[in-house]
Amino acid sequence: MSAHNMMQKVKVIKHEGTWNDRPAISVNYLLGKSRIGLRVNVMKWLDTGETEIRLIEGDGRNADFKVHKTLKIQTHDQQAVDAVLKEWFLEVF
Repeated sequence: MSAHNMMQKVKVIKHEGTWNDRPAISVNYLLGKSRIGLRVNVMKWLDTGETEIRLIEGDGRNADFKVHKTLKIQTHDQQAVDAVLKEWFLEVF
């Protein structure tokens, strides 16, 4: 299955708000049917211009979720984020 087809099957949940007193846009790309299952979380920090991309599993609202992989990039450019997502989706699927 191609990365493009995988991304078409992924559910996307987007929130804009404040995390740890920092403004951000959070986007979750769910890799299964569960909101607490394996997913990629993208945090676009509005105060620094940095984007943090994490492959996580579990309930992110609690401290007991597992981080499988983390990458920080110094841009909010969606093409840069999409490149990381495609690479990680190919590893997972």
